Amino acid sequence: ARTLALLAGAAVPLLDALAIAAQVVPNLPMRESLRHAAFKVREGSGFARALAESKQFPPVALRLIASGERSGELPRMLEEAATQQQRDLDRWLGVLAATLGPAVILLVGAMVLFIVLAILLPIFDLNQMVK
Repeated sequence: ARTLALLAGAAVPLLDALAIAAQVVPNLPMRESLRHAAFKVREGSGFARALAESKQFPPVALRLIASGERSGELPRMLEEAATQQQRDLDRWLGVLAATLGPAVILLVGAMVLFIVLAILLPIFDLNQMVK
């Protein structure tokens, strides 16, 4: 979305911008969706509708793109969609990091317990043999 916003803001035609943006996207299904959207736009379909057909893009971004398409402010709305997606990703990563922290501590504690038991159980067995 950010790449498309930059290209559309620089007056690059939408079909060319979609081709360039598709090359930038590392996610293969998303890249294919952008190529398909470019094909649909070339046929005369609306940009937001072409993106919605793939079901790869979040509804909020699609609504922002449709609004920008109707109002003539597509670059600004693409930038807003990119900012929204960045916020969502940052929020999701924060929750993931907050969840993984205690899980890693528990995992390390379990590993330490396993090592301690592996060392102490033979010692306890030796004590039983001596008695």
